[in-house]
Amino acid sequence: MINAARYQASNVDSELFDGLTLPEVPPRSIDAILSLLELGKADLISLLEWITVFESEEYFNSLSHDEQAMCKRLVWQEIAKQAKVRQIALWRMSLFFDGQKNMIPTALIVNFRESIKAIKNVDKDRCLLLIALAENKANAIAFYALQASTPPKPMFFRRGLPNTIQLLNSALSKLEVVLVTKGFEQYAGHYLKIIQSLDDIERDNAVTRLVTVSTKELLAESTQLVQYLKNCYSPTVINSRWNHLSLVTQNILRNVFGAAWFADFKKFIFQLTSPKLADALDLTDRDITQLKSRVTFWSNYQSRFHSFKVFLPLKTSHTIKSFGLHLPEHSIVEGFNHSRFETELCLLEFDEHIVVEYLRGGSSAVKIYSKSDTKIRSLLATDKIRIDDLSQIEFIKEHDHLIYWQNSCEEMLRTEFQILPDENLRRFLIKDADRQEDQFYKTYSRNYGLPQLSYDKRLQRQDALLIHKQGRAAKYTNKVKPKFREKTEIENNAKGTVPESFFIGQKLLWGGQHEVEVVRVDTNAILVLMANGRKLLTSKCHDYKEL
Repeated sequence: MINAARYQASNVDSELFDGLTLPEVPPRSIDAILSLLELGKADLISLLEWITVFESEEYFNSLSHDEQAMCKRLVWQEIAKQAKVRQIALWRMSLFFDGQKNMIPTALIVNFRESIKAIKNVDKDRCLLLIALAENKANAIAFYALQASTPPKPMFFRRGLPNTIQLLNSALSKLEVVLVTKGFEQYAGHYLKIIQSLDDIERDNAVTRLVTVSTKELLAESTQLVQYLKNCYSPTVINSRWNHLSLVTQNILRNVFGAAWFADFKKFIFQLTSPKLADALDLTDRDITQLKSRVTFWSNYQSRFHSFKVFLPLKTSHTIKSFGLHLPEHSIVEGFNHSRFETELCLLEFDEHIVVEYLRGGSSAVKIYSKSDTKIRSLLATDKIRIDDLSQIEFIKEHDHLIYWQNSCEEMLRTEFQILPDENLRRFLIKDADRQEDQFYKTYSRNYGLPQLSYDKRLQRQDALLIHKQGRAAKYTNKVKPKFREKTEIENNAKGTVPESFFIGQKLLWGGQHEVEVVRVDTNAILVLMANGRKLLTSKCHDYKEL
């Protein structure tokens, strides 16, 4: 009969018959079978007779302590030795631990950990699963599933074990906790493969658990996982599962997406200000400080971000690429009429508005647009834009990046556009021009905003705004190249040339060879220029004529 079956089987199936022993007719008793084991003739025992052994609970209970110990040792020895016997035994043990106590004699399971040591070297993965089942450890099974990038039930099936075990349902619900505790960064990709294989309802439940047990900062670290969540659960995506989530989960997920968008913004700014790029892009220390202060300010709003997009001038794009650094996903902005106004743009999308950050140079500012304007919304999908086209789009309001700009900018966002910092935020992270620390916290009230600036700081800001306004007026009204007056004694000593009017950010040639920039005008009206990190002072402002 065995030969006939082998002849009809395929080559793969025929391996099942290799070494297969036919059961005796009539069937042998359990005593006869165990006697064969004692005589070392286990090869004469058929698989059907092994099932008889595993169904002999009463027989094992009738043995004396010594007889039971001997039989147990002999059976476990063959489980370790014979793959086919081991397959039957482990399958039935799995069901035993699931509550089906008739699957294998209890005597064979006593001191299970000690007994299974003998087969761990030849079948480690399944032994670990059996130990987890024996100890009712759903977390352990979840961890093995995470390592295998497979949900618990398919993992058991692929390893030749029953997948109807109740503990596997619990293990599936423990995946997120295990992901966070065992190493989010290491296993996030594995977890993504698992949830991609789940059906819709299981995946919705998994996402709910994921955002509940982890933090937005932790999730934001996995770009691949967050991108998947955006594609499947963003409220702005067609066929999204967003509406299948609870309101609590939706709120948490909004914060997750916002944190991820902010992480992209922060990564881009810190790359831009890295020593290599800063030098290649001719960023001054002031530029770098200003760019980092932007990150500090918007860190208070990160959960409010709906999206983030970068527009890069060709020079910036080519420079980043030439250094072999990560080039962020971006569009191109072109058409600047002067290198002094060339800048990178960041579009930050909020509930009802889009904020455009002009990052540096003479164009440095924040502009607020309404999302109802289809022209500004179209920028979120465009690949290229001319700066003149952007200037034609009507913005609602503009805010500067002059000294102590954060206080008034926060007030503008809060009172005029209802753009508020993160929920429950009570300490506002900020960077002050006169503080040594990179950043520090100020107390914050959702009703009143940041504490008012001191009188001296308000005066300094008013002076800076006045000079900035005069400079912009000069830029747009003066059509004639400015004349140069006679040099003062101070200027002659410095061998420099300064025009009759000036404004913050203006670039000049000092001493015929050093490029300098107007960075401040004191309250006593002294123009300050910076050259190679050294401050140079000119004469009083009244020596100059305003344009």
